[in-house]
Amino acid sequence: MQANDDNEDEDGAVEGLVDLGLANLYQGAPIHREEQFRNSNLVNPPNGKFDQSLLWEPFQTCKAAYATLEVESFINKKVNGIYQLENGGNICRVVCRGDVGRIKWNKTRSKFEPTRRNTHVCSYRAHIRKIRKKDHRPHWIIDPKHTELQHNARCLLGTRHCPSNTTVRKRILKDIKEVRAFTDRKTRGKQVASSIQVNAQVKVRDVHAKMAWNAGNGTSPKDFQESFTRLPHVIKHLNSAKREVRGKGWLVGSTG
Repeated sequence: MQANDDNEDEDGAVEGLVDLGLANLYQGAPIHREEQFRNSNLVNPPNGKFDQSLLWEPFQTCKAAYATLEVESFINKKVNGIYQLENGGNICRVVCRGDVGRIKWNKTRSKFEPTRRNTHVCSYRAHIRKIRKKDHRPHWIIDPKHTELQHNARCLLGTRHCPSNTTVRKRILKDIKEVRAFTDRKTRGKQVASSIQVNAQVKVRDVHAKMAWNAGNGTSPKDFQESFTRLPHVIKHLNSAKREVRGKGWLVGSTG
């Protein structure tokens, strides 16, 4: 009778673990990398669309608000399509990257204007401003009253006439599933760039793709170079070269 009770308890425990696993959205994620997987849910939304409600929530820093705008721009345009025209004090003004050098902020009239007459510019606008409340910590918001996230027909973004580099930043590329799919350290940048271009419709340089892969896997050229100076690598090198001391190889734990 006791044995049957034990079996029932085991079955219940297994079912509980299964339910717990289903509730864990990050099951299978490498340890200490849950935050990256949460970010990847933004970069790789299940329905392929950016959740606009994320833009209107308070942000702790101006940088966090701008990074969210970058993600929204990436999902819609597959390029780094925004540019900080003016950043300082308590406000950050963001315009289309295709308007770099073609648009300015008129402080007197409080509006964006073309740098030259009869120049047509993109309609994309975003204002990030600081909110201060008494007895509360200040925070940043993307002001919906002065924000227009649509690009019009005059937009030069992504065309051969675009005056600015539209390469997607590493902090976005490192979280897309096409980059995380590669796990071998010997993966070449050309392989990563090809996968991104085919599967994510994003065109990047080989070197930039490799840098994004390194960032997504927690590695860096400096760490890779320093690994050659550590004892395990030295032991492996001496053994492979068949260098012997007193008739013995350089083995782990050898005393002489």
